[in-house]
Amino acid sequence: MHTNTCPTLLNTQNKAGNTPLHWAALNGHLDCVKLLLEAGADPTIKNTAGHDPVFEAEVADKKDVVEWVLKEGGSGLEKGLGQGGESEAEMDGAFNEAEAGVEDADVERDLEMNEVKEGKEGLP
Repeated sequence: MHTNTCPTLLNTQNKAGNTPLHWAALNGHLDCVKLLLEAGADPTIKNTAGHDPVFEAEVADKKDVVEWVLKEGGSGLEKGLGQGGESEAEMDGAFNEAEAGVEDADVERDLEMNEVKEGKEGLP
């Protein structure tokens, strides 16, 4: 593979704007994160939600990935800050917001399941 095309392929985004690095970070695959960064993946790329790979790892509670990337993993990263320049307090707030969204989705799913159960009870 030509070295000029490698970063282009590594930084290819899907429809949601996620790169391979987003997915590796989100799923806690630290060895893959390391390899992708060594190969030239850009940790500053944001997806359509405005999240960089470090933020995705933080929200998914992949602390080993977050710690390694912020400490060792790439140019342009400042210790203690996410890629969008978020402070730890802002990242914690975003994490809490995301967590609340998951809880809201759980409540909504439970309500829908109750409606389905209620509908089945009235069937012959």
